[in-house]
Amino acid sequence: MLNKHILKRLCMQKGLNEMNKDIMKEIIENIKENADELKSKEKLNEVEFGELLGYMEALTIMKGACAGYDVEELGLGFDIEKEYLK
Repeated sequence: MLNKHILKRLCMQKGLNEMNKDIMKEIIENIKENADELKSKEKLNEVEFGELLGYMEALTIMKGACAGYDVEELGLGFDIEKEYLK
């Protein structure tokens, strides 16, 4: 799982440079795709629901680590709980 200290360093290292932005965007997109796949299921079992919560936590940590930067550009300009816990 992603370490929040690594994420913070990606965001803070001389600002969020283009390479770091691309890395963050790719990671965020992969997590969102996995979460969306689970969300699309009619009913989740306990393990799947736990996975969804894990993806949400990862997105929340990433959003917090990149506070002060354009989270919209990174793909995090939305309410994570509202999106995945409807």
